[in-house]
Amino acid sequence: MRIRTWVAAWLGIALGTLPAFAAEYPARPVRFIVGFAAGGTTDVLARLVAQKLSEKWGQPVIVEIRAGADGSIATEYVSRSPADGYVVGWVTSAHAITPVTTKLNYDPINGIAPITLATSNPSLLVVHPSVPAKTVKELIALAKARPGFIRYASSGTNTIQNLQMLLFMDMAGIKALHVPYKGGGQAITALMGGEIDLYWAGVSTAAAQVASGKLRALGVGSSVRTTFDPNMSTIEEAGGLKGFDASNWTGVLTAPGTPRDIIRRLNEGIVEVIRVPDMQKRLMELGFVTVASTPEGFAEIIKRDITRWSKLLKNGIEQ
Repeated sequence: MRIRTWVAAWLGIALGTLPAFAAEYPARPVRFIVGFAAGGTTDVLARLVAQKLSEKWGQPVIVEIRAGADGSIATEYVSRSPADGYVVGWVTSAHAITPVTTKLNYDPINGIAPITLATSNPSLLVVHPSVPAKTVKELIALAKARPGFIRYASSGTNTIQNLQMLLFMDMAGIKALHVPYKGGGQAITALMGGEIDLYWAGVSTAAAQVASGKLRALGVGSSVRTTFDPNMSTIEEAGGLKGFDASNWTGVLTAPGTPRDIIRRLNEGIVEVIRVPDMQKRLMELGFVTVASTPEGFAEIIKRDITRWSKLLKNGIEQ
């Protein structure tokens, strides 16, 4: 009987039909693997979704932290897990950056199974109030008049903030001095203290400082305006940089070879819970914009970003 059941399941996979184990998914606890520190925005988002999915599925969804190496330690673990949908990874834009700068032990495109691009996390281009530029165009003009005069912070070389500025410099035709810090907290503190002039800060990170006048926001680095301030122009609008989009993002993936029906169930479950009104309100407070893409759409974003960050770095833009 067991052999017959196993053969039926194997044939179901081969023929693209629904095997018994997929029909019962999830039949036991699902593990969310987060590659970043506890309490960070990725961890918070994963835990919010985990709670909603636990209620929806009637099965525990457990969040585990495996921090380090910009999330690649956790993603490698997920990529080597059984292809059954019970180990699910939460990644950020770093998933498309580390392959450009680091030799990985997994394939970031074919070594994972995308589930959804869950959110976009727009960044604000913020400057210290002492910077004379009041607009993006004035900032570009200042940087062109005094190459290397503008000092910008990041949370480390080749992090998303660094690459956001490299893209900005490349498209605007300017140069600025890179000052890397050990993390975003140190970078924003340095900016408020006047040690540096500019930083690409997450909306939730900079909102209070902008509102109090401690920092000045010049524009939002996404392709669309943010709910944080619908009146604030995008960098494309404010700077005339056509097609500029340097949003950070958060996505969900699992092990390669996971049956398509399980991928579909995960996608539908996650998309459903992040679209409920109370979740939308909480995400907006955290600075997230809901995307909730298909698995195919997320796969295209990963390929696009690996290509563009690779091209940008290989062009030899000064850091």
